[in-house]
Amino acid sequence: MKTENLPISIRSEFAQSFETGRIEIQSWDQKERMWRALKAAGLTFCLAIASIFLPLAHFVLVPGFLGATFFVFNFILKRESLLTGGSGSCPCCHFPLQFARGPNRFPISDICPKCRKAFEAELLNS
Repeated sequence: MKTENLPISIRSEFAQSFETGRIEIQSWDQKERMWRALKAAGLTFCLAIASIFLPLAHFVLVPGFLGATFFVFNFILKRESLLTGGSGSCPCCHFPLQFARGPNRFPISDICPKCRKAFEAELLNS
């Protein structure tokens, strides 16, 4: 697992200047992704086995968890990196912004909670 702390620029069409911030991205190599995917798939498979013993509910839970096993395995195996958080300030009102955990896709579009103006955050070329 590798964690990077990268610089970002935060721009808004309502402001002449831009602000800078930092974003944290966590990434995994192929071996780590496979291990994470196997652990998650193993958990859902164990839930399928455990739900066998629930009367009536097992008719829905067992096939559901078995189907979820393959979905979870593929979902986690394909995720190469994850945005784990970050911070910066609004280019319009300079209010401190926090970026939540989510997919590693740029640009990040959001709205400032104080001035309610849209902004976009992009990685700076280092």
